[in-house]
Amino acid sequence: MLKTQFKDGRSEPVLLAALGKTIGRGIINDIVMDENGVSGFHADLTVEGEQVTGPEKGQLIPINQSTIIGRALECDILILESELFRKHAEIGPLNDQLIIRDLGSANGSYVNAKKIDEVSLKDRDTQQFNKFSFIVKAP
Repeated sequence: MLKTQFKDGRSEPVLLAALGKTIGRGIINDIVMDENGVSGFHADLTVEGEQVTGPEKGQLIPINQSTIIGRALECDILILESELFRKHAEIGPLNDQLIIRDLGSANGSYVNAKKIDEVSLKDRDTQQFNKFSFIVKAP
């Protein structure tokens, strides 16, 4: 059985069942977090085996133009994670290649577990920004 709990211990741990739990500011959520950066309905956690996943798992995000990844609201791919820079990385096509470039973030951008400044991506490469990972699916 998996449990989740606040780092500061402000409430009892919540048991995560296969049916999942919701997180957000609204009292209708299973786990209520009234903090900056948390929306009314923020996340939906489900359990698959011994891993906690969310509805975004397996989602395909087509990259047809320059795409900014970060926690700023104006980013094309928005990840509300305090460890990410407001504009963390840029990914997009260039000369028939898919390029990813770190935008000077303190925590870095990684491809296949190696810290990068700029690199060309290939099919099945794994991009990682803190604890969030994306797998490249190229034609």
